[in-house]
Amino acid sequence: MGIWIRSQDGKTLVSVKEIYVTRRSKGWCIRTGRGFDLGAYSTEEKAIKVLDMICEKIKIAEFNVEPIFYVVNQIFQMPQDNEVGYSVCEECYRKEWENDQ
Repeated sequence: MGIWIRSQDGKTLVSVKEIYVTRRSKGWCIRTGRGFDLGAYSTEEKAIKVLDMICEKIKIAEFNVEPIFYVVNQIFQMPQDNEVGYSVCEECYRKEWENDQ
């Protein structure tokens, strides 16, 4: 399942099936599998927190049993760096750890 994500600067809206956190010269970035930069963050922890937020949005969308035309609100807006806290989704890390085993 994919998700629609609007970039941090509001100029790009993409359907995403794969995203990852990557190091940039001035901080960290969330990037799509096709190479679109969606948002920049000052720390890796903040970028991972945003990834966790996207993970939660996908979970909500997966449980939505309404027809697709009612799911127009399933667009994730990338938050600004100063809007992101530091807590990390333990469930996402647990799943990643289990997949690595």
